[in-house]
Amino acid sequence: MDVADHGLAEVKRHFTQTHIVYAGAHTGCSCVFFWDEGGVLVEMREFDEEDKVCTKDLLRYLAEALKANKVVEAYGCWEGDWALAHQGEQTVSVAEAMKQEKFMLPERVRVRFVE
Repeated sequence: MDVADHGLAEVKRHFTQTHIVYAGAHTGCSCVFFWDEGGVLVEMREFDEEDKVCTKDLLRYLAEALKANKVVEAYGCWEGDWALAHQGEQTVSVAEAMKQEKFMLPERVRVRFVE
């Protein structure tokens, strides 16, 4: 797979860090990390145990990355939306996110994870 075909060049501009990793879930994409305000998966299905495990795995991965970095950034958008402008920035404590029943990665927002 050629990463250029999957928006890497466009996605890079949303980050201030140079090392970029794609984070997917058991669904084969990152959709499981996007939730609406009511806690319903944007794909219009209910949050299940596999989704919960994937979300916690992502947060554990970020916590590990924070052992070597002061800040780890995340950015989520839908397929093909890579070049759209991001809609702001948030700073999130991984420890606090781990306490949540359902962690939601906001769409098209640069999230700066800290300890």
